[in-house]
Amino acid sequence: MDKTKQMSPMSNSNNDTLDSFLSPGTIIQLLRSPNANRLTRAAMTSMFTTSELATGLVTGQRLKKEDKYRPVLDQKKINAIVEFVCKAHPDVTAAAVRSKMSQKCKDTRHSMKRIEKTTS
Repeated sequence: MDKTKQMSPMSNSNNDTLDSFLSPGTIIQLLRSPNANRLTRAAMTSMFTTSELATGLVTGQRLKKEDKYRPVLDQKKINAIVEFVCKAHPDVTAAAVRSKMSQKCKDTRHSMKRIEKTTS
């Protein structure tokens, strides 16, 4: 059975599901991702701006060099992505999804730094 038919984007009435943030068409596009890692990264890109990803964190940890915190990304959106990916790929843990989300933020920060260096 096709994954897009298995998971109805409107199947959960909870206000903090992915369908409360994205259109059904976008959710169907996301479900075409071939694995959990790509699905997680695509959902992050759909839910957050590049600026939010570059400056935010999934957990809100303290910066190593300074006594500051990066802003925490919207936890309702984070939880919706984790739930969505875990339902689409039952073999993947929530911790693995959050780890991939953190990596996406880090990769976006590095990409922004490279862009800043080339434009300076």
